[in-house]
Amino acid sequence: MYQFIKKFHNFTIQDEKGKSYNLSVQRAIYQSLPMDKKKMHPLVSTITQTDDYLQFIDKINNKNIKLVEEVKKEEVKVVETKEATGDP
Repeated sequence: MYQFIKKFHNFTIQDEKGKSYNLSVQRAIYQSLPMDKKKMHPLVSTITQTDDYLQFIDKINNKNIKLVEEVKKEEVKVVETKEATGDP
């Protein structure tokens, strides 16, 4: 670590525009991590288990199914009109 500090402290670098910068490397005094882990909130990741959420998802899925069915009906109508008019 001390070799790194000696090598790069007051080292001069230059950017694309030619401007020079001096690096300042210092050793951190306190380097340890906190010991205790934070407890997660008890409601984290429980939304998928609630009735409101499940009802919401069912409602969205039903709307999507209805939309797909409507699109298919429209496509059939377009094909039928093309066949009836003789358009390729």
